[in-house]
Amino acid sequence: MWMVFEELADSCVWLCLQVLRLVNDVPASSNKYLFLLDMADRLIKENRMESGKYTSINRAALRRGFSRTINLLGQSLESRGQNQSFLGRLVNQILPSGGALVPSMAIPEPFGKIWSFVGNVLSPLTGWSLSKRPIHTEAARLANLADSDIAEKFAKELLWMTQKLIACGGMEDVVQQWSSASPLAELSLCASPKVQKSLVRLSALLCKGVVENTGTPHEVCVNLILAWLPLLCIATHGGDGPIFNSLEKGDLERELERLVVSLPETDQEQVLSTWLEHYAMSQSEWPNLQNCYNAWCYTTRKLELDMSKVMKLGC
Repeated sequence: MWMVFEELADSCVWLCLQVLRLVNDVPASSNKYLFLLDMADRLIKENRMESGKYTSINRAALRRGFSRTINLLGQSLESRGQNQSFLGRLVNQILPSGGALVPSMAIPEPFGKIWSFVGNVLSPLTGWSLSKRPIHTEAARLANLADSDIAEKFAKELLWMTQKLIACGGMEDVVQQWSSASPLAELSLCASPKVQKSLVRLSALLCKGVVENTGTPHEVCVNLILAWLPLLCIATHGGDGPIFNSLEKGDLERELERLVVSLPETDQEQVLSTWLEHYAMSQSEWPNLQNCYNAWCYTTRKLELDMSKVMKLGC
């Protein structure tokens, strides 16, 4: 009986994963996209209304879907960055296939060796090779990873999955994954404003959740804020409107201050140094963590003076 129940649970996880995968893979312009999104929403909602076992099914499916979507968005932003590079544009102009070259053995010597040499030189610089295109793994079936609309779609889906995971009690899962997504955070600095908008809202939501959940390991908190604070500083506009209104900015700034203050002094130094570097070079006035910076400087000076007095008394 227990084995039958486990098989049914696995089937439920697989069904949720299948719907989430199709949400990823179907273009937002398709008339089936909203149908799939509504189906996923309904499945998650119905599972939440059942026992705790089905809530854990939601978390398992959403956790895997979240991980997959992080990977897809990273591939999309990386592919777009390569297409916008000089060599990437050159390859796309010369080769309509964007780098899927004719194999060198199909070209008469000595041109085959020259062709192979060119491929070996350009491969690490542009991301393409003579044999395969490494960017295209599980996302090979998508229309065009470099399309900014696809990156925007993935970013919105990440925000949607985050909200669903939090509602299912999966805050710890999503925080753990997001704090480890530093490669994506770096790519997001050059992403379109609409992509940045979703990622900023996601990051702010998690920072607020971490403040409320005092049980989050401080290493995870540090990794989270170090990875995504640069994006919070440079993302000035969401493309189709402000990312936050004035009230939201004030609330989130206070939450960030609480998060920074909760860290050990050495971690505060690292976080505030990162903030100052990116805030100073940004046109945005948010988030302004100057109060945290001033408090850290005061505490550090006071600690140094106290230690100096203790050492003098010891002598």
